[in-house]
Amino acid sequence: MVCWVRGDDGGFFFFFWLRGRGGCGARSLPEKPNATRKTGVPWRSSAPPATMKVKALSRSAGDYTRERSNDIHKLPRNLDPALHPFEKAREYTRALNATKLDRVFAKPFVGALSGHSDGVYCLAKHARVLDRVLSGSGDGEVRLWSLVDRRTVWSVSGAHRGIVRGVTVFPTEDRFLSVGTDKTVKIWTPEQFELTPPLADNSSEPVSTWNWGVDTVNA
Repeated sequence: MVCWVRGDDGGFFFFFWLRGRGGCGARSLPEKPNATRKTGVPWRSSAPPATMKVKALSRSAGDYTRERSNDIHKLPRNLDPALHPFEKAREYTRALNATKLDRVFAKPFVGALSGHSDGVYCLAKHARVLDRVLSGSGDGEVRLWSLVDRRTVWSVSGAHRGIVRGVTVFPTEDRFLSVGTDKTVKIWTPEQFELTPPLADNSSEPVSTWNWGVDTVNA
């Protein structure tokens, strides 16, 4: 195999590889203007000198090799702004879309119902009165709220011994059920949903009570 290379002084060099012998060599062609070899390759002439540039890429194996098998593969990136002319436009579009979505899904704060001394574990709305909501807390208290006035309309402190797990309102009557971790289900009848002291005689006792054993399933 023969490779021709033109030098800085205008001369040509050729490299030859000898098959089977494992050797190589180089030879410079003599000066002989306006002459060609039988192979058609021109001899060295008085042409202006030319240069040859060779660029090599060198990368370290540590730049793209993972340290652990769970690591993400490293990808080389060129952060030159000239190679990414639309980067600012894309970032602007993303920021604008994020702002629009925040406005779409924003839920402004309207009000708060305060009064429970423990966490609220259950809620239920009234079937016929739209601004009435029932809540049961972890200390066994049951409260009836007015959403318009944002205050307690009716409450029972210690309605259950433990957490109130569920409350529900009868669809046709002014009564509601409550169930707690004390394995009891109680039916309550508030007096026309008027504000009543928690320890009043007419609201501290349930209308009916059912007790189950240890196999009770709380609803």
